[in-house]
Amino acid sequence: MRKQQRIPAWFDDALIRNAMILAVRLLGDKPQARHAVVDALDKLDARMAVQDKRGYHSVKDPTKVRWSDAQILQNLVIESAGRIARSQEHNSDLHISEATMMIRWIAYLFQIVRDNSFGATVAYAKVLHDPGPRCSQQASDFYDLLQQAPGVKDTTQFPRKRSDLVAKMHERFHPWLHFGHSENGDLVFEHHPNPERFQPLMQQLLRMLAPWQVTPPQIPVDLDPIRDVIHDLRVASPDPEAQNEVEIRRIYSILDQDVCYQLVAAVSDGPWKPVLPRFSGLTSFGLQDRDREGSSRPPECDDEDIDTIRGHFQRRRARRHQTTSGVLRIVVDAEPVDQMNLLEKASVSFSVRWEDAWVEIYDVFPSEPVLLAAIQLSELPLEATLLCTTLRRGQRLTVKFEAASGGERRATAHYYESHPVRRLVLALRRLLYRMRSQPLLSSEFARLGSRQQTPSGAEKELEGKGP
Repeated sequence: MRKQQRIPAWFDDALIRNAMILAVRLLGDKPQARHAVVDALDKLDARMAVQDKRGYHSVKDPTKVRWSDAQILQNLVIESAGRIARSQEHNSDLHISEATMMIRWIAYLFQIVRDNSFGATVAYAKVLHDPGPRCSQQASDFYDLLQQAPGVKDTTQFPRKRSDLVAKMHERFHPWLHFGHSENGDLVFEHHPNPERFQPLMQQLLRMLAPWQVTPPQIPVDLDPIRDVIHDLRVASPDPEAQNEVEIRRIYSILDQDVCYQLVAAVSDGPWKPVLPRFSGLTSFGLQDRDREGSSRPPECDDEDIDTIRGHFQRRRARRHQTTSGVLRIVVDAEPVDQMNLLEKASVSFSVRWEDAWVEIYDVFPSEPVLLAAIQLSELPLEATLLCTTLRRGQRLTVKFEAASGGERRATAHYYESHPVRRLVLALRRLLYRMRSQPLLSSEFARLGSRQQTPSGAEKELEGKGP
């Protein structure tokens, strides 16, 4: 398959409009939605500036799909909206409705399974729905139909994956939910007594979460899983790009409800019953427009929203290419892991886990941190690789990832000043910084370099210039 030419997402009004509509549906608040979209555009731009110096043609992790730029933007909007949602939940002055929490529950569930169709199948068939007494078997049949191959996964893998997902949902939502344990010892959440009330909202949200720019598969009329073949879901080539395209179309088929209902009808006797959690400690009203449980009308995005988003993004982009503040922060999946003061050192090493998704490098300006580089870990090859980004004034940031071993891989970030004059200035600043940080060394250096002054006078003069 021919590689698509990369078009910067922020120049495409249609993509920005789709991102804003998705963010408004997830957050229910236009100012917050604009903030989420700008964050996503900023991260996408920082990612596109990173160049792969070694591993471009290397084998990537086969268990994770590789998204297009538009689909990465969609994923980043979902992640950014999730971070804003969590900060809202810690604000006791805000009233959050039940419908709002249902939206956050569904969005987070499919955010954590977005990398492959097996996780998305378990999320849809065993967490968001109840297929009936033969739950695991029907989920297995559904997955076999998606894969166009029988027995791809053993039925025992489905309840294990469900337990893993419920544990992650418990970690995210436990302040708002009642959790317990089943007879088998599995973690379970209290079910809502009337989930059908939220079904229009759930169906619309799932369609909005389906990967963008995917051609829907052609499903045969009156589909028979044994007799019929769904060619658009079948891998007919050993080419990794073709396999990746089919896997994304399978994920789309789970989330697009028109396609999904046809697949469910082929493996079960009737529609699957929705299963939603029963939240506690909420109000019947919330942030601005809600209650939203019966609303299937899509959110709106006008030209003013697009212009505002463009303006904020362009200001962030301009700041990214300014001179650095001198302190860089390494962030892995929104958690700071290390910091690099350029007056002390030019490199720092850190570890990333196999399940981590992003490494970000920020310039720690006093007013607001500036994102310099964003690295999507799922795109890295399995062996060692070197990534590089160049700032406007020639400074280079490189990140070297060692070959994966066990559950972690080692990374080293390095800063290099390419301009000879600025490199000399940085070296002098480092020398002065070390002198001030080591008084005894400062005094000795002053005595050697100031022959016309007495040693004590040189020491006093230098001490007077200290911080």
